Amino acid sequence: MKFIAAAFLSCFALGAQAQSTIHTYEFTAKVDHLYKYDFNENSTPDSAGGKLAGTVISLGDKVTGYLTYDSASPQFIFDPFPAHNPDSTAPGGFTYGAPGLKNEFSFTIQPSGQKFSSKELRTWTSLAVNHQVGGADSFGISAGDYPNDADVVFSAPSVFTNGHIPTSLSLSVFTTAYAISSWTSAEDGSWVMATARLDSLTEVSAVPEPETYAMMLAGVLLIGYSRSRTAKAA
Repeated sequence: MKFIAAAFLSCFALGAQAQSTIHTYEFTAKVDHLYKYDFNENSTPDSAGGKLAGTVISLGDKVTGYLTYDSASPQFIFDPFPAHNPDSTAPGGFTYGAPGLKNEFSFTIQPSGQKFSSKELRTWTSLAVNHQVGGADSFGISAGDYPNDADVVFSAPSVFTNGHIPTSLSLSVFTTAYAISSWTSAEDGSWVMATARLDSLTEVSAVPEPETYAMMLAGVLLIGYSRSRTAKAA
């Protein structure tokens, strides 16, 4: 009985340890910039009253969302020259990810209800860490399905010099944190971009993976079986 209980606890601990690489945060933000680009890449900033022609989003609109990432995601070289990978003296970048990993985000802009989700922007999703000597390092998740794309990005000088994925996030560490979205205007086909600066970021408890539940169930069944045998023997 003691052996089975110990085995169950060991399985649960292993499941919890594996789960600890998954980090989930809820955030709120406020739209602070709107841009519209014509076919010649000329930019038109927010117009009077905080509105931009052809959009349903206004300056000051509230954004709510979440992001989830796996700090154990495998690495892909982003810089085409491996010798230039990030360190304390040279700029560069890393991308991370693989199919099936929990690197995702979703946010909604209110009151319009316009939603941007990496699950819907399915052409590509990437987790990236970039280091810029003398500039701002950045970490974020990006997703796109041309011509629409979105990002959740955190940046500050010299915070990702080793290129590692952060295991925790805090707005006090970063100089800027944004939810960024872009899409094609249905009105004239131009490209529109909205940026929303994060004003709150809260880590939430991770939901156990199905594998963790399976190990817990197996442990419970083993304990039940052991008790049944003990009762019969008595």
